[in-house]
Amino acid sequence: MMRKGMMRLLALTIFIVMLTPLSVNFWRDGEAQGLENPTKEFTHTVFGELGTATWCPHCPPASAALYDIYSSGEYNFLYVSLVADKNPKAGLRCGELGLEGYPQTFFDGGYNNVLGGYSSTTPYINAINECGSRTDVYDVEVEPHLRWKEAEQLWVNVSITYHGSYTYTGRVRVYVTEIVSRWSDDAGRPYHFAMLDYAFNEDISISDDETVNLTTIWDGDSEGYDITPENIMIIAAVFDSHTDYVDDAAAATVFSDFPDTTIISGPEGIVNENTVTFTWTGSDKNTPTEELQYSYKLEPHDTEWSNWTYNTTVTYYDLSEGEYTFMVKARNLKGEEDPIPATRSFAVNQGIPPEVHITKPVKAIYINNNKILPFVAAIIIGDVDLEAEASDENGIEKVDFYVDGVLRHTDYYPPYRCTTWHEFSLFKRHTIRVVAYDAVDNHAESEIKVWKIF
Repeated sequence: MMRKGMMRLLALTIFIVMLTPLSVNFWRDGEAQGLENPTKEFTHTVFGELGTATWCPHCPPASAALYDIYSSGEYNFLYVSLVADKNPKAGLRCGELGLEGYPQTFFDGGYNNVLGGYSSTTPYINAINECGSRTDVYDVEVEPHLRWKEAEQLWVNVSITYHGSYTYTGRVRVYVTEIVSRWSDDAGRPYHFAMLDYAFNEDISISDDETVNLTTIWDGDSEGYDITPENIMIIAAVFDSHTDYVDDAAAATVFSDFPDTTIISGPEGIVNENTVTFTWTGSDKNTPTEELQYSYKLEPHDTEWSNWTYNTTVTYYDLSEGEYTFMVKARNLKGEEDPIPATRSFAVNQGIPPEVHITKPVKAIYINNNKILPFVAAIIIGDVDLEAEASDENGIEKVDFYVDGVLRHTDYYPPYRCTTWHEFSLFKRHTIRVVAYDAVDNHAESEIKVWKIF
């Protein structure tokens, strides 16, 4: 009987393990824990390849985590999404990398990898930091360029420069990706940087201080893809022929050779201030940041762009209530302007406070949380729930429940309730106060005096 029971327990354990979502880390040289903070300086740009499929239930967290890391701008990191069930070439690349299951993210060609989907960015950041600290990286620099031609054609150029004592042999892969993919993951969210095709996938051999240039025309129409220029990014990665690890990676869009503008600070969403300040910066391949000029515009407040200036901040005063969009663009020494100005939208609403009223207790007799009959005052015998209704045109942020000036509970979602007010009192009067806050920090309150018996 004991043996049979043990066998059943073992079978049940195996069954549970098989049903458990895949979420296992595989580290190249053991776990690299405690590396969540960004590496100060990487030896190269780290390159990730996410093996995924649209039907995979564990893939959305991995996709979201990688995009969050990339979007933070804190890491010298690029990645592509290899959507294997939609793109045969992406599927083949997954096979080359040795995919064991979906999702699996390969960093630097497999120097490190994370198998499984995690909502936390920590496993991916750890892997990125470990790759960024590699010392086996050759002095290789890759620089891609991209131009949009008519009829959905892309002019793609990539230069690879090597500085070293020996001839460098490797492989260059230039991935044509959609910034926001036509394919969505199992949660219905579009992938980012999903591979459509290779512009280049070939071996290279470079002597010391030599630069190799490759140029091609990639035709989206002939490949079966309806593409738009603002949604295409090429990502070039150079892989060492001896280890298949990445030595350098870089990306380009059709706008990469123009100045780029970034808003550093400023309001967004709904604000209850009518004075706002924006700060920005710019970058350009050939013009130092301090020599860039800027022009800005606040719609609908401004009817025209401002004069060009070296200033990187502006303050607007006494704005009326309403919706606004701030735009700013950089200009380099050649007179070339950022073709896609940086934008930030917000709304000024000093508005109307929310409406709130206490719905329980009211003027009635309550026994053990049940309303017995209306009365001239609120009489409570035993425990009782505190309940309120709140509404606001901007939405309710939170509702606070106070008893005799002491915060007892905060509720963020309706129905707003404090469960259960339990306090022994022998015929004592209490003050119940409820405060509701809206999205722009306007607030209103409701109050009732109650008599508590027991």
